[in-house]
Amino acid sequence: MKYTGRCPKCENNEIKYVSGTNQSKIGIPLGITSWVAVDRYICLQCGYIEQYVDTAQSLQRLANKS
Repeated sequence: MKYTGRCPKCENNEIKYVSGTNQSKIGIPLGITSWVAVDRYICLQCGYIEQYVDTAQSLQRLANKS
């Protein structure tokens, strides 16, 4: 959905983008006060959701945590 603008499940093109940058409650916690943002793409017809870590730097932070 991120790249095609269409739901892979139902082919609907009404997709809602929700940025994880300013919403810590939808991120991946790395510690008590640290988290990685997760962007979400939601199909408004069937409810299918795709999630993506928002930046390469965030991916590196996850890799370093494990």
